Amino acid sequence: MSGNKVERVQPLKWTELGEKIYNWATDPKSLPAMNLKGEVDDVEAFREEMKDLVHIPPHIQKIIFVRPEEYEEGKYEYYIRLPLKDLVELSIENAKKVDDALENQNPNGIDTTYQLPDYYEGFLNTNPDDRKHKDMLFNRIADYTFAHCK
Repeated sequence: MSGNKVERVQPLKWTELGEKIYNWATDPKSLPAMNLKGEVDDVEAFREEMKDLVHIPPHIQKIIFVRPEEYEEGKYEYYIRLPLKDLVELSIENAKKVDDALENQNPNGIDTTYQLPDYYEGFLNTNPDDRKHKDMLFNRIADYTFAHCK
């Protein structure tokens, strides 16, 4: 790992963030001001606007919106977004510590549960007839749009 301390972007209100992303995807006028490369013009204003929905750490100095385009009728680009090297390495280190603790039956203060966002448990532990599938979808949209490997 490079040794740089990086902080994860952290969604705060999953459902509302997912709704916001849905609006961006379906209504381009709802997107923040950006240049032709998709770079947000004013990152600090965007950070301020989004502060109740998602924590965007100060080390994030450029935000770029990427949208797959149709390059030929019925054919689209597809993007595979890779996580930050430092974050994925940290995630692997943390997972290895948990695996080692479990293998040696010595948790020694290590949380050995796999951390999922709270909304999964809430959804799965709700009576199937009472589940709000649209809200779950918005939660997942927020998660896979803003998530880093954990």
